[in-house]
Amino acid sequence: SGRSPETPLLSSGSLIVDASRQVIIDGDASIRTADVAVALRRLQALVDSRGGLITSISSSTASEEGEANGWASMVIRIEPNGLDALLADIDSDESIGSITSESRSAQDVTEQLIEFDVRIENLRDSIDTVRRIMSEAVDIGDVVLLESELNRRQTELEVMLARRADIAGRVAMATLHLHLYEPGAPIVIDDPHPIIAGLGDGWSAMVSSLGTVAYASAASSPLIALGLVALIIVRRRRPAAGGTTRSV
Repeated sequence: SGRSPETPLLSSGSLIVDASRQVIIDGDASIRTADVAVALRRLQALVDSRGGLITSISSSTASEEGEANGWASMVIRIEPNGLDALLADIDSDESIGSITSESRSAQDVTEQLIEFDVRIENLRDSIDTVRRIMSEAVDIGDVVLLESELNRRQTELEVMLARRADIAGRVAMATLHLHLYEPGAPIVIDDPHPIIAGLGDGWSAMVSSLGTVAYASAASSPLIALGLVALIIVRRRRPAAGGTTRSV
């Protein structure tokens, strides 16, 4: 179905974003500057004034021979509706330099967050059910079995909550990658520490995969696993077929 005429839109550069959707916005810009050190100090002041946060900085100053070849990379988190104003401030500030290239991307994660919410709620319900069964269990074997099941579900819940919080945080705060360079310097687009960056990307991918596996498992397994636990408990309490019952 199409967007209703009443649905508000947010603009971020060339991106037009439906305000009713949950969207992750990432930006990238290269800046030509006369003095990287001066530009960095000015950028820190601008980011603070716009309510943003600098999460990382990597830089290299001019060489001892006086060659103008300094560069820097900076990662900024800022509210999406403040991204345009920050970039305009940067481009109009002569002490920083001029933006030579800029790009942005948007990822709609609305359905993903809704799915997380549903599965988190289902998992919380199943945890409550396990706790209720535990409160009625009298056999030590049943209690041990239920405690194991409870611990597993609580771990799955923590993974899903962390993954959802990460996505929600990226929606709330856009990410802007700035690359500053002086005339004659190589334009450093990628992280100056590729090995560390690779490890970080690998870790993020692993966490993402674990989160996906966890919430997929939680969505399909609560009733099945609880049914198995209940079946085991019932079988333990049922007398063997053909056996005799002795009163004490």
